[in-house]
Formats: sequence, C-alpha cells, structure tokens
Amino acid sequence: MNANEITRLKPLIEYIARIPGIASAYLFGSSVKKGIDGGRDLDIALLFHPDRERLIDRLAVMTELSRIAGIDVDVAVLNDASPAFYHEVRSGGVLILDGDPTFRKMMEIRSRKFYDDYRHLHAIYMRGIRARYGQ
Repeated sequence: MNANEITRLKPLIEYIARIPGIASAYLFGSSVKKGIDGGRDLDIALLFHPDRERLIDRLAVMTELSRIAGIDVDVAVLNDASPAFYHEVRSGGVLILDGDPTFRKMMEIRSRKFYDDYRHLHAIYMRGIRARYGQ
C-alpha cells in the first residue's frame, strides 16, 4: 500500500473516526495484497471500546463506506473475531486509524495470547487426527 492509496482512503478514515466508540481500524484482504484498485472490494476491520460495538448499525456503516468508496466495503468487528481472524488482520492488514493506541495495543497483546493458545491446541488436535487416521 502506497501513500497515494492511503490519501484516497482519507474520506473513509474520516467517516470511521466519527463512529462512536471506535478505537482503531485496519484495511485487510485483497486491497492490501493487490492494492485498492486490484480488489473487488475493501475489507475493513473495526475495533471498538468495550460495550460500544453493540451500539453501531453495521449495515449502515457498510452502506455509507461503500457509498464513499464507490465500491463494496465489507466491515468486520474485531471485538467479536476469532483469534485466527484477528491474527490475520493484524499480521496482513494495515492500520488506517489509531484513535486509542493504548487500548489497541492492549487488545493486540490479548489477541496474540489467544492466538498462541489456539495454535497450541490446534496442533495437539491435528496430531490426534493424524494418529487416528494414519496420516
């Protein structure tokens, strides 16, 4: 993602910054890998302060972001995300809004711990499956 693409995202970022309770936002998926023009849509992950994510209308946010961007925008809420999905966003995404760096870092550390636990338990599970089915 280059500076020109970040500049083109400015209207989206300004809209996201006005959403009540927003802590941070990431761009992830094909728009990061292929560039904004290379993907069919934009994937945006939002992180809210606790209990605030329940107050937003996700469909209204997606609709307004799609209108601003001129292409479909999919919105995911990281507060509800699985450890694997949160890891994917964190490792492959681009932080486009950091309204509360302290809270974001706390949540990243927490999600990293959950992801490490998930990986460990998944590895044990997969060893059991391989042993059972001889692979």
